[in-house]
Amino acid sequence: RQYLASSIDPLHQLIHSSVEDIAHRQKKRKSANSSNWFLSAWYSVYQFINRQLVGVLYSQSEGLLLAQKLTNFEKEYKLSNQSVQEMVVSLAGSSEVQKKIPFYYANLFLGSTTLSKDLWIERPVEEKIAQQVASRYNAGYAGALLVTGGRNSGKTTLSKYIAKKFFPKHALVSVKAPLGGSAQLVHFKQALQKGLGIDTNPDMFLKNNPQPRVIIINDLDLWWERHEEGLEVIRAVYSYIESLPSQNFFIVNCGTIAYQLINRIIKFDTVFMGNIECQPFDAKELKDLIVARHKTGGLSIEYKGKFESELSEWNYARLFNRYFQISNGNPAYAMQLWLTNIVKIVGKTIHLKKPQMPNVEHLQGISDELLLLILQILIHRRCSLQRLAKVLRQPEHEAFVLIKNMERSGILEERFPEVWAVNHLLEPFIVDIIKEKGLC
Repeated sequence: RQYLASSIDPLHQLIHSSVEDIAHRQKKRKSANSSNWFLSAWYSVYQFINRQLVGVLYSQSEGLLLAQKLTNFEKEYKLSNQSVQEMVVSLAGSSEVQKKIPFYYANLFLGSTTLSKDLWIERPVEEKIAQQVASRYNAGYAGALLVTGGRNSGKTTLSKYIAKKFFPKHALVSVKAPLGGSAQLVHFKQALQKGLGIDTNPDMFLKNNPQPRVIIINDLDLWWERHEEGLEVIRAVYSYIESLPSQNFFIVNCGTIAYQLINRIIKFDTVFMGNIECQPFDAKELKDLIVARHKTGGLSIEYKGKFESELSEWNYARLFNRYFQISNGNPAYAMQLWLTNIVKIVGKTIHLKKPQMPNVEHLQGISDELLLLILQILIHRRCSLQRLAKVLRQPEHEAFVLIKNMERSGILEERFPEVWAVNHLLEPFIVDIIKEKGLC
């Protein structure tokens, strides 16, 4: 910019001084026709060059405005906030319509329902492994069961189903992490006390109380942090499984990527009798999953001008094949898509549109550096500011700036007050890109 200014200003001054000299001579030589012609020519040259210089200056300001449209965050990580936000909006559906969906109906699709036999979709591969583990446990073998899978793949629901079906005489204890996660042992023992319904030392209680129980450790990825002091709870869980009396059977569920990292540090595999990886649903299973919930909700469907009674199996097959293509068989994501593709509600009839495959090109252009930052959040599931600062080894004020930039772009969302996670609408697509690039 300085070079442009230094080259433009002297030229501009030269033209102005030349024109002023010519104007002065014009007054003295009014009778000289040749001088009048010369003056006119110089004026024409001046006007032409002045127009060019004005154009250059205006184009320079336009270029600066264009550059300013991209924030430093966007330029550094090769990201377009606008494009990502537009993708989120396209996936989220109409907020006005979402507000009109009856609460009891929406709740059936949000993963917050109690485990119901009528809504359960059989998972034969996973259940076979669970049955084998339960048989070995009943034969006197010691150990625990690991359930892994991607986010929203049904790990928690499957864990509860296994406990109730294969350990019917055991009391069920569910241990839940704080919303923002924690790697502190004191928080884990408080959660264990709450699950057991006691206010005494949980270690002594589990050692001395002979009642058989299944203890489900939900979301192990919320109970660790990727730094030197972030494995205290993981080591405690390992110790519980290894040393507590056999009437305490543990089921631990965890995100696949996070568990792979944890297992590299602490050989957790040695205490597990089996590992169940939650498999994706096929299109038919997604149809059974969603239609069962829909019928329980008591509403009817209108799709492509046809009412529910007029929809053929072919119509359903084509519709749920699209759900499978977008969700990659992730059951919770498919159920979410069902709600976001409701375009109108008339009385007790919901009007559906066919879900559209989003344009992921804008995500594919994200730099590897930003993808690695996103990966740190993914493997910890959710993060408070303090937790993310520890994981990234950054001062909290720097981590906060990063959070706000990622939230502004649409990549992060504030899942709970002051607790952030990767946007649930974008997460499956970002995870696919991270895997394609071999970053995990």
